[in-house]
Amino acid sequence: MPHSPDSLRGEEGFQEQIARLRHQRDRVTRAIQDLAIELKDLPDHSELYLEAVSLLQPSQMKQHDQTAVARILRKPLPNTDSFWVSLLERRRRKQLGFVPEKRLGISKPDDMSFARALGVPTVTTRFSGSWNDIPRTLESGCIKPMRHSDSRGVFYILPTGVKSVFSSVDCADWDHVERLATEQLNTHPSEVEWELQDLVTWRGKPGPDLKFYAFYGKIGAVVEVSRHNVPQYAYFDHSLAALPFTTDSNPRMTDLRNSMTTTGIDEEDLQAVREFSARIPVPYMRIDYLGSDEGLVFCEFSSAPGQAHMIDAENQVRLGTMYHQAEMRLLHDLLNGKTFSEYMAHPVSKELRAMKAD
Repeated sequence: MPHSPDSLRGEEGFQEQIARLRHQRDRVTRAIQDLAIELKDLPDHSELYLEAVSLLQPSQMKQHDQTAVARILRKPLPNTDSFWVSLLERRRRKQLGFVPEKRLGISKPDDMSFARALGVPTVTTRFSGSWNDIPRTLESGCIKPMRHSDSRGVFYILPTGVKSVFSSVDCADWDHVERLATEQLNTHPSEVEWELQDLVTWRGKPGPDLKFYAFYGKIGAVVEVSRHNVPQYAYFDHSLAALPFTTDSNPRMTDLRNSMTTTGIDEEDLQAVREFSARIPVPYMRIDYLGSDEGLVFCEFSSAPGQAHMIDAENQVRLGTMYHQAEMRLLHDLLNGKTFSEYMAHPVSKELRAMKAD
């Protein structure tokens, strides 16, 4: 389709702006590189030198800087431990070919099936199928789209009525539920596959979401989301100590005495998550559960969690380091003969099993 003169002028203006920003970026990069060269050989200026080099991205560092930082000063290479960058690199590998987590986090039934194959407790699904066939009773449960990874289109069915998990709106009737589902999914619910699950409860209310950032046998962080009556978020480290974690605007849990993470999770639960993570041949996987009076109930996987770019700088580095360490542990285990038999026997590995050496 030909461009109008107005749109062409707009495109030319954007191209000029991009070219100007590229020139500015390159000029600043060269200035930092030149400053690093000047500081590198000055006596008693190693801290200033490291500060200057830290302004460079890894691809902008010179070989002599890598040698000076890693071999001579024996300091961590700057900007190389980033959880968000590791996720981006992993996504790029997925574009180039198969990665073992490709089929995890895509289909909730597949996630559940794989978890059950490993003996992990899972949510009970009472129904799966079309929107029109969902039972319209008020027997406690939770309806959700089968291929969506957030709370849009998710509804609690409670004895008192149906409640939107995403908007915390109480629905007057099933027509109201249908309207909200249409708004939240940007399509009519008849176009989506659905499932109805038993309602998982903790202390008489819908159980909280518990999202474990798992790094091949180790836990880096836990995010708890209480969605009843309104969403509230809390963040914890590997030892379940509360921590600042993200720069997003999600509402924070004000009283952690009402948190399941602080009052209902023990070392046995954490060890079960670690062991589950170590049976999946990937360096990182977020493993999501619902909290219940009986403990953790598996819900789904997420290999690329939303809003991960908003994790704060300190935790980006910490989780980025854990990602690298997990890759090393995984490689060590593979070279020493670990087979991941449950994963290889499950359909989620079918593409890996179909691969042939060139």
